[in-house]
Amino acid sequence: LYLSAGRYADAVTRFEEVLAAEPGLFDIELGLLSAFQALGRWEPERARQILTSVPESGAVPGELFLPAAAAPFLRLGAALTRRNLPRCAEMAFLIALGGGLEESPVSADALRAHRCLGELYLNQRRLWDAIPQFEAVLRGAPDDSEAFRRLGDTYARIGVENAARMCYARAES
Repeated sequence: LYLSAGRYADAVTRFEEVLAAEPGLFDIELGLLSAFQALGRWEPERARQILTSVPESGAVPGELFLPAAAAPFLRLGAALTRRNLPRCAEMAFLIALGGGLEESPVSADALRAHRCLGELYLNQRRLWDAIPQFEAVLRGAPDDSEAFRRLGDTYARIGVENAARMCYARAES
């Protein structure tokens, strides 16, 4: 709750308390890394520990700094999605985005992270959270027909038929 409320310093305190009592909890370690990142403090060794604990994350670069860390965190998010751990997957995708702060031009990894978050939110029926993710893909890739299609699907699910039709039309053009 602290992370979703933007209370990152409180999240760090709580996560550190939990880890002091029970070290090595993956979701807490991931949450702590996410909170530190949001506070502007990147911890490459913690990131390496998290990534190496999930083999599907693939090769971990020697220098684990953003943006080089984005690709392994995308793979981690995908692995956690397959393991049906959506909250952990969400944190991994957000870490891949650099805490959500993307400079222009938008990188290919950032577009993939936004697309993955959009799909994750859509599958969780967090439709209002999915919309800005698909819109972010379209800001970086304005001709992405799949992003238009998925945005249309999202609008259709919330009952905004005109917007859905416009998105579907753009996907077909």
